[in-house]
Amino acid sequence: MFRNEEVDGIYYGSFETTCSGIDEIIAEYVSLIDGLSKSSRDIWDKALRRDFDFGYESGTTANNFHSRIESDAIKKLAGVGGSVVVTIYPVPST
Repeated sequence: MFRNEEVDGIYYGSFETTCSGIDEIIAEYVSLIDGLSKSSRDIWDKALRRDFDFGYESGTTANNFHSRIESDAIKKLAGVGGSVVVTIYPVPST
């Protein structure tokens, strides 16, 4: 787990994986969610948001970057009530 905190009575969890491709990451997390105990799955199902946030560093060159998420992976996320979020982080200043 990367982060687990409570803010104003709302709990937030953030997780990271060692998987590299988006489809592989989604498959890993969906597998974990599908394997939850009934009580843990009830908590997941009651969550206000279930965002799968894919973050990228923006880089310093004027090149385009494309990250494809296949329809099968989208279906898997939808099956566990997940949403896709994309975050672009600025390059850290040196």
